[in-house]
Amino acid sequence: MRCFWVFVILIYPLTWAQVLEAKSPKLEANMPLEAALLQETNKARLANGQNELAYDELLAQAARAHAKEMSELNYFSHESPDLANKSPADRLANAGSSLVFMGENIAKMPGADIAVSTTEGWMNSPGHRQNLLEPLYTHVGFGTSQDGQGFTYVVQVLAYQPFKLVAAQLQSRQGRAYQIVFNAKTSAPTTAIFGYGKDQSEPTSLNAGDNPTVLKTMVTGKIHLDASVLAPAGGGYIIQDGGWIDLDTATYQPDSLSEKYALEIQGLTVYPEDLIVSDIVLTFDGALAKDLAVFVGDKYQSQGLESGTLRLSLPQNEDSVIAVGEVLEGNQVRIVHQIKVNMQNGQAKLFANAAN
Repeated sequence: MRCFWVFVILIYPLTWAQVLEAKSPKLEANMPLEAALLQETNKARLANGQNELAYDELLAQAARAHAKEMSELNYFSHESPDLANKSPADRLANAGSSLVFMGENIAKMPGADIAVSTTEGWMNSPGHRQNLLEPLYTHVGFGTSQDGQGFTYVVQVLAYQPFKLVAAQLQSRQGRAYQIVFNAKTSAPTTAIFGYGKDQSEPTSLNAGDNPTVLKTMVTGKIHLDASVLAPAGGGYIIQDGGWIDLDTATYQPDSLSEKYALEIQGLTVYPEDLIVSDIVLTFDGALAKDLAVFVGDKYQSQGLESGTLRLSLPQNEDSVIAVGEVLEGNQVRIVHQIKVNMQNGQAKLFANAAN
């Protein structure tokens, strides 16, 4: 038996919808054995003061694919020889699941009474036990496959899913992006944040003197640019300069009352660019009551989720990763879902992104 960490009786549904594009084929289940494994797992969790886990079909698809491959290739490991399916996170993403906080237990069992003996074995192994009893996990899926020598390979995939991705749509259209180019002139080395419309840059280290800066947006009309620097005592950011940008006319009107003692915006120019745009709509169930954060790549999206729906417009010529997570104490974020947009056969599609 072995276990793997990534940090990153229930009735089975008769039908399920694939929300994201899956890269691995759908596999049939040994329903009685999977149901027994679920029952034994939840019995062990309840006996140790943990919540029951809900069945998840995509977790099961990832588990079935790995169990089948191990039995067919006669190996026993969390690491697949197929680079596309190398890690548990890869296999989960290939099944079409955007969940990233997950773990995997595996077993190779002789004889009968597989569900009981497998669960007992996991519970008697410190690593497996810790994985199986992880308090944060909410969902689980199982896969099993028998080899020619009578051994049954069992895979358990567990994951944290406080809110579920229930719909994902992408449409392409002709659009326009704007590059906002300027010099951020500073009197001393500092860290700055630039807010522009609904977008905000990551904290950026600036040298004393000239700092050529490029921001990119896909909104139109007028937006306000804010340039703020980190306070000397580290108590947040202090606004220094800014103004209104009319993206349609490529003009800039600086604010007349800006401080400018630590940072000044100079020579701002706007460059339009025609391109194909991907309009993306992601719908989440159970996300309304939560304090959530959204990132595209490493850029925080200040608009976040509205009524459980996230709407984004991204350049189609750029592969992007969308991350949605929970805000924890201390402004830390636990990422729950990762979705990537990339091209396949000349068409942009939405896939799950494997956890790093």
